[in-house]
Amino acid sequence: MASDPTIPITSCIISRIRTNPGNAANGRRKNLTYYEKIADALAPADKIAVVGHGAGKSNAAHHLTEFLQAHHRETYQRIVREIVADLASITTPQILDLARQALRE
Repeated sequence: MASDPTIPITSCIISRIRTNPGNAANGRRKNLTYYEKIADALAPADKIAVVGHGAGKSNAAHHLTEFLQAHHRETYQRIVREIVADLASITTPQILDLARQALRE
């Protein structure tokens, strides 16, 4: 069942973060810079839904929320929902539907 497409999504960031396991320190630095860019993009949002795969140490959505909590507290406080989804088999429209549902609740 699709969510109501009339619920506006003013800011949407869909990304897959990959790190280089051979150089973990460099990967962490790159991710911090990347998370900072995401935080800047999310700053004007009233509500935020984070969609991630929810598994293991490589859960970038969880790392992003931890980063926001530590470095962008006001943005972190606007997260209304963290959603676990099978990102390997989900489409962009399905991600948007999940976000709309979360924002509607």
